[in-house]
Amino acid sequence: MAVPPPLRPGDRVAVAAPASPVVRRALEPGIEVLRSWGLDVLSPDAVFEKNGYLAGPDAQRAAALNSLIRDPRIKGVFAARGGYGTLRILRELDLGPLRDAPKLLVGFSDITGLLIAALGRASLVTLHGPTVNTFGEVSGEDLDALRSLAFGEARAAEAAGLTSLRAGSAQGRLMGGNLTTLVHLLGTPFEPDFSGAILFVEERGEATYRVDRLFTHLREAGKLAELSGLVLGEFFDCGPTSLIEEMVVEVTHGLGLPVAAGLPVGHGARNMPLWVGARAELADGVLRVEP
Repeated sequence: MAVPPPLRPGDRVAVAAPASPVVRRALEPGIEVLRSWGLDVLSPDAVFEKNGYLAGPDAQRAAALNSLIRDPRIKGVFAARGGYGTLRILRELDLGPLRDAPKLLVGFSDITGLLIAALGRASLVTLHGPTVNTFGEVSGEDLDALRSLAFGEARAAEAAGLTSLRAGSAQGRLMGGNLTTLVHLLGTPFEPDFSGAILFVEERGEATYRVDRLFTHLREAGKLAELSGLVLGEFFDCGPTSLIEEMVVEVTHGLGLPVAAGLPVGHGARNMPLWVGARAELADGVLRVEP
């Protein structure tokens, strides 16, 4: 696996918008956070483009991201926001350079598509964490953890106190992110490799029956049976958590799959950063991830 080198004060990082549009006033507080970490932040005007529900035309968003990937001066790319649109440009991205010159990629939600594609195409370990427009909304604990991981002050991310829905322990690569985005990658050239992975998922704004449909799709596609473990993050505005947990236990029945819940990852006030593609272990209510 290609692991991005730690950032250092003075490094240049960029803010990119591969999905939905973002307004300047929503992004500026997050940019100031990055600057407060001692980073030289590039935020090109193209970040604020708007083309309906997209942050500019597909070709423009892809070209902008490709430019950042190729630029040796850019040590990290932080997604401005999620929303929708990353899937539309994955085929236009040249992710190969990240294999030989790895750099930090950070985001979540719709950006899951980019993180998974970078893992599959460049074997790059990426950082599932807050987008820049959410820096003012997530807990200070998670922002501090993001900085610590990005700067190499800590290597491992650890979530304790998880609820065991089905007992057991697991080891494997950490895979995951937004549930809808992951399911929509199935059958595409960017489909994740679920073999032996510990999968974590989060979701926002989907009715409980739709969440059921997504998990059932994964099961019927044979993907849940390939996993070594499953961890549920936050299902924000998706109905009663208890109902979702009961459904997941039912959908995974007979697979012998350890299942845990309560991972502080998602669209709410908690969104702890996790290394996607890194080694992970799930045991005794603790998920530990280290590249």
